[in-house]
Amino acid sequence: IFGNGMSAVLNDSSRPWMIAASQSSLSLGNFIVAAQQGGTRIKIFSDNLQELFSGVLPVDSLTSLAVADIDGDGSSDIIFTAGKEILAISQHGIVLDHFPITLYDGSTFTGIPMILNSGGSSSPEILAATSGGALHGYQNNGSVLNGFPVQISTAGSIFPALFKTGNSNVGVLAVNAAGTINAEEINTAYSPQNFLWSQFGKDAVHSNFAVSTPSSLPLSASFFPKDRLYNWPNPVYGLTTRIRFYVAEDASISIKIFDVAGTSITELHGTGKAGFDNEILWDVSRIQTGVYLARVEAKSSNHTDSAIIKIAVVK
Repeated sequence: IFGNGMSAVLNDSSRPWMIAASQSSLSLGNFIVAAQQGGTRIKIFSDNLQELFSGVLPVDSLTSLAVADIDGDGSSDIIFTAGKEILAISQHGIVLDHFPITLYDGSTFTGIPMILNSGGSSSPEILAATSGGALHGYQNNGSVLNGFPVQISTAGSIFPALFKTGNSNVGVLAVNAAGTINAEEINTAYSPQNFLWSQFGKDAVHSNFAVSTPSSLPLSASFFPKDRLYNWPNPVYGLTTRIRFYVAEDASISIKIFDVAGTSITELHGTGKAGFDNEILWDVSRIQTGVYLARVEAKSSNHTDSAIIKIAVVK
């Protein structure tokens, strides 16, 4: 990846890498994402190629990606199809609320996730085709759009794209592996601003480039909002849980975990990026079944605040 004479090395040629980028008038909204097609590894870089995130996503196999502001915070997110799931993460690798979206009919997602902003608001929709030949539609909170799914093709690999119909509405093209083209018209008036990610490569010129518009309001007016502090999964049945929090300013984070008798169990430390949801991982592999209290303290140069959440561990 190159930019202004700089480069970043992906260090793994075992699978092809999918690459996309986002730009925002907010400097924090600029990033480049590289994801292994058919794998699970991703890397996210800032526009000056500083690494923001590198890791493995909790999915079976990445199929395709799109970039758009899904949660309305003014910064683009990254949306993946991966087998029977649609996963959306922030530029810091944090899984967004309400994701993943999972199919339960035995089919898998195929082609690309298409992002449509039919209402012109901060709540875009996700459209994605499946191997069963259906087109599924979801709101950004994971709920199913009215009228979906609809059958748009025969079963198999499908490659969808959005287009403007002769009635000036939004249409969906679906090309299957046999070369057959089918089309459906959606009862939504077409506008160029509707198409946040309309086909493979984002648009007709395959720019792989999204532009996000900053929200007029932050996700929270509070420095450390209590309603955005929780852990997932909860209860914890596996080996780890993620403690999620939001801070309005860059902050150092300390988490002290106690059992219900007040005995100190462990202490975790990390940092929080301003204006984003952040996470710190707690390894519970050696923790016994029970209810635990996590006191989370955030400290910036201007503010200090704390809150307590309950975490249930079940083994």
